[in-house]
Amino acid sequence: MLAVILCVCVLPSLKNSGPSTYAVSILLLGIWLVSYKYKKVRAVCLLGLVITLLLIPMGLRIAKRSSGVMKGTHDGLLQTEYATSLILEGRNLYHEDTAKSVFPPPHDKLNIQFGDKHEETIVNPALYHFVYPPLYFLQFVPAYWIFETTFHWFDLRICLLLYLMATVLLIWRQPLEHSFKTAMCFLLFLNPYFLTYFIEGRNDIVVLFWLLWSFLLLHERRYQFAVWTIVVACSVKQTAWIITPFLMVYLLHNLPWKTCVRMFLLPVALALSIVLPFLIWDPSGLWMDMIMYPSGKLATSYPVNGYSLLAQLVRFGILYSPLEYYPISYVQIPFYVLVLWMTNRVLVRHCTVSAMTFCASIGIAVFWFFSRFYNDNYVEFTASIVVVSWMFWKLEQRKSLSLQGCVPISGSV
Repeated sequence: MLAVILCVCVLPSLKNSGPSTYAVSILLLGIWLVSYKYKKVRAVCLLGLVITLLLIPMGLRIAKRSSGVMKGTHDGLLQTEYATSLILEGRNLYHEDTAKSVFPPPHDKLNIQFGDKHEETIVNPALYHFVYPPLYFLQFVPAYWIFETTFHWFDLRICLLLYLMATVLLIWRQPLEHSFKTAMCFLLFLNPYFLTYFIEGRNDIVVLFWLLWSFLLLHERRYQFAVWTIVVACSVKQTAWIITPFLMVYLLHNLPWKTCVRMFLLPVALALSIVLPFLIWDPSGLWMDMIMYPSGKLATSYPVNGYSLLAQLVRFGILYSPLEYYPISYVQIPFYVLVLWMTNRVLVRHCTVSAMTFCASIGIAVFWFFSRFYNDNYVEFTASIVVVSWMFWKLEQRKSLSLQGCVPISGSV
């Protein structure tokens, strides 16, 4: 199984690589496949694949950016770094627009297609809005200050790489077979889609880390710590807002509702205390950037895009303009609530973290499909939650066997 997973992940990832990277990766993969009796050789090969598929391409992308080539660097990364620099100057990106110099070509424009198939180029609406919650960029302030003070240089991908390492560590600490944990890491982090988005600086790994940690704490029945981590996840990216109701349903199946409410009080209060200064500073700016901008209710909202239902309707000419506001929430919310209700019914019979996370993956797919946009990295993130649910199914299976005296509860096999 592991050999199939490695081939499926590695071979497509080499499609856009250079000849030297292609040759080295194929060589490492071949050595790994034939050296099944030599664990140290296999470990070296896996490390070599990580270096050739992830670290070298990311290093080259960072080097190109340092030389002034911005292609291949995500605009969200550029804007987050700008927000971090502004807060150190006592300024607020929710209160002002992003400087045009932050988004050089090709980031300053967007190409959009209308229902009659003609295309237009518009100004990137991200110039006017910063969509992420305050804690997302505030967490990078210390690293930004240290790097800028010491080296007069900073690239947010350094911090994202630390998040990736921490996420791998969470997986590696689990009492599962070495081959399964390796397969998990390759499925999650060395598939061609994750590599593409991660190397250019998209931030899904940040919220994935906090969600995975929260799910692991639920599995260990450390409910209070799980609540803390899910609140942090909600404070760094709105993606976690969609998954949190599923976690709450799971908690309500394990604890009295009053206990659940008490567990959320202090974490939520502290999370709100981080948002409060920005809310006082410019309440309308914060509201428009975080809520109104992605919902499509502003003239400068992000256009309909990706794999959402609205995007398909525009693509097939049923709707004309991707810039208009469409009240899709009247469809989105009922379907999302239906998935939540079905999750509750599933947890009545199978109250497990694996069942909850799998249902959450369905919920997030439904929510995004009926949203204004369902971007390519959102699809990859949805698939990551499905893979995570598979890991918890294995953990629960192992725990069940250990209770029967068949497998030791801790340690790797």
